[in-house]
Amino acid sequence: MTEITQKIKELDGKQLYYSFLAGAQRIFEQQKLLNKINVFPVADADTGTNLASTMRSIMDAIIPTDNLKQTAVAMADAALSGARGNSGIIFAQFLYGFSNELSSDKTLDIKSFAESMKKAVAYAYDAIANPVEGTILTVIKEWAEHLDKIKDRIDDFIKLLIEAYNKALEALAGTTKKLEVLAKAHVVDAGAKGFVYFLEGIKDFFTLGQPEVAITAHADQSDGEQVEVQHDVVTFRYCTEALLNGQNLELKKIRSFLEHSGDSLVVAGSRTKLRVHIHTDHPIEVMSQLHRFGEITYQKVDDMIFQNKILLERKSDIALMTDSTSDIPQEFIERYQIHVIPLNLHFGETYFSE
Repeated sequence: MTEITQKIKELDGKQLYYSFLAGAQRIFEQQKLLNKINVFPVADADTGTNLASTMRSIMDAIIPTDNLKQTAVAMADAALSGARGNSGIIFAQFLYGFSNELSSDKTLDIKSFAESMKKAVAYAYDAIANPVEGTILTVIKEWAEHLDKIKDRIDDFIKLLIEAYNKALEALAGTTKKLEVLAKAHVVDAGAKGFVYFLEGIKDFFTLGQPEVAITAHADQSDGEQVEVQHDVVTFRYCTEALLNGQNLELKKIRSFLEHSGDSLVVAGSRTKLRVHIHTDHPIEVMSQLHRFGEITYQKVDDMIFQNKILLERKSDIALMTDSTSDIPQEFIERYQIHVIPLNLHFGETYFSE
């Protein structure tokens, strides 16, 4: 397709939405690769899956309108509801910050776009108990700061996105030098690479003339290079997540309450809806603590050591599966690598995972 030469000086709600879908599609296509290079904070091979899940929630829940603010707020809310994993929740919080900083209902010019994105960076950092550079955070920050730096000399969204994308590529390459675990595995950060794929999709959407976006949500089938990182890097065993609803939820208070329960703590969202992510050895206690603040409408607990063994020490090409109502000793589950699918129960608005 021939690249267009017409300048784009403003975006409306539909352009913003469909460009984001183009970015999401790029993540769907590359999620298998992102899973393979996932070594930080633990090598549990799910960054691509988590980012794809976050993006799919935007795709499934939103009907775009010309109203810019309304569309951005709806996308942020959907992303928060469907966010998975460290990178997915950080991205959702960044999107929430962007939507919260928008002032116009009609269109978005280059200056407002750049300023809103730069302000949204603080939201992403505030969600994390211990921000680590060399991750998706770093690439988001350097990309947004570059947008703000060049906004006054560029009057075309296409040129803006191309130049800022090149800065994001540079920041992505630098993640390997910032984290020892990435340097050891000779990879870039998976979440950061996912964000760059997202930007790539948006850039191509505009440079190729805003084609209709066909969402297929399929994973890239290329095998890529195997990354050898053993599970002894796992400090806490269970990746635990919850979606918390309530009134006047205090992000910093909840984060402070949980910060001694594990690591990789992220608390993202608004005063009425919060997404919580933590690596812990005591997921039941975490859920019990969260009940003090609001209603848990979703929860998930993944065994990261088990995930790592499946990635690096798989015993069979055929997976054994059961649900959590089965009475199988943990010893047998680990010996035969049995995948246990949790039974989810709803009582009113309260969500339980067996």
